[in-house]
Amino acid sequence: MPDKRPQYKARAPKTRRQFKATAPPVYTPAYRTAREVRSSPRWAKLSRRKRTDSPICEWCESHATEEVHHIQGVAAHPELAFDYENLQSLCTRCHRLLESAIRRDIDVEAIKAECQSHLKKAHGDDA
Repeated sequence: MPDKRPQYKARAPKTRRQFKATAPPVYTPAYRTAREVRSSPRWAKLSRRKRTDSPICEWCESHATEEVHHIQGVAAHPELAFDYENLQSLCTRCHRLLESAIRRDIDVEAIKAECQSHLKKAHGDDA
């Protein structure tokens, strides 16, 4: 007797979000450069040094540093990828806020001020 398993067909994505999830990523030369920098041993050593030198988040000044951010992005300025002065030590929360603001073209300084004022209110600082 033949095996009567149900046949499932791949469905086409119905929404734009589903389509984006199924579409292969587009790797531009700038993206490849940034990816190569972040996966290099030189970057690992430099980011470790930056996190050691600045153990507290440079934005909120209250959380431990977990990530290092390029002030001038690697994709736009690959020549500054390993420049120590082009780096910021940030906690994960602040780094997400910063990257989100950059992607949405929002004023970064306004986001930073809002983040700091929120923390002052949360900790009960009047200063």
